[in-house]
Amino acid sequence: MGWNKLSRGSYIAWSLPIFILPFFAGLGAAVVEPWSDFWWGFTVDFFYVWCGWVFLCAIFGWHNNRFLRLFPYMVMMNITVLLSFVPMWRITNESMVLGVFLLFSHLYLTLFVYIYSKEISSKQYRKRGVKIGLLVSILLPICWMIIVIQQDLFTVRIIKVYGAAICFYFLNIPFVSASIRFREPDWEPPKQNSKSL
Repeated sequence: MGWNKLSRGSYIAWSLPIFILPFFAGLGAAVVEPWSDFWWGFTVDFFYVWCGWVFLCAIFGWHNNRFLRLFPYMVMMNITVLLSFVPMWRITNESMVLGVFLLFSHLYLTLFVYIYSKEISSKQYRKRGVKIGLLVSILLPICWMIIVIQQDLFTVRIIKVYGAAICFYFLNIPFVSASIRFREPDWEPPKQNSKSL
């Protein structure tokens, strides 16, 4: 998990394609019937903001600043996760209970990973807090489906959006744990006992 300096061109070439994640999440949020101009407009606006930020960093030479490079990726990934929850929320007739629970799940995982960034980045899972946090993180998506079934909102389409939401939910873990790279720039993961559980 080293830190590599990039040229302006490499930074742009590496950063812009990453927007494919929020693009598909936003497209999924918009395409659920009926088509949502709001969610598609949000995705397009987010794309313009992202492109503007990337080029701004490249122009002013901010792209090798740890905070200015990594923090925007964390923000982008968190917005992507929220967008990936929208299709499931819309298919369930915008259930308030499910919406609140999805938001809580996202905030919980983000906070948990932020607190235990070192342990997660170095794959050190011995701490009780880490074990409990991982267990809760796994159980929360199961609760989403329980809420859907209890409210009699289960459909075949929910399986697809549920799978996508889970993928983005857990994909947020490496993005948030990377925050240790600008919070403690000199920190390096330990080379021993990396297989401990």
